[in-house]
Amino acid sequence: PTHGMSPNFLMEPGAPVVGKSYEEVAGPWDKGVTPIPLKLDRPPSLLDHARTALFMVSDDAAYMSGQIISSCDGGTLARVSIPFPEDQGTPTL
Repeated sequence: PTHGMSPNFLMEPGAPVVGKSYEEVAGPWDKGVTPIPLKLDRPPSLLDHARTALFMVSDDAAYMSGQIISSCDGGTLARVSIPFPEDQGTPTL
């Protein structure tokens, strides 16, 4: 999932730094329309990723190792990685 990522990743090298996430620059945020399962009142931001990185280098994360922390996917990874019966149709036995 790429929620909260900078649109600069899609731009030519040397393009001016946008400083906001794709969702922040895409227009008004409507949590009812976004495909992100976690429905917060604000779009994901670059700061969400930065805060996760700061946590990982802090003493609070001293005993964490070998973990994947999706800092800004809003539950998307769980939703797309787990097959739900309604997404698969009726299983045949």
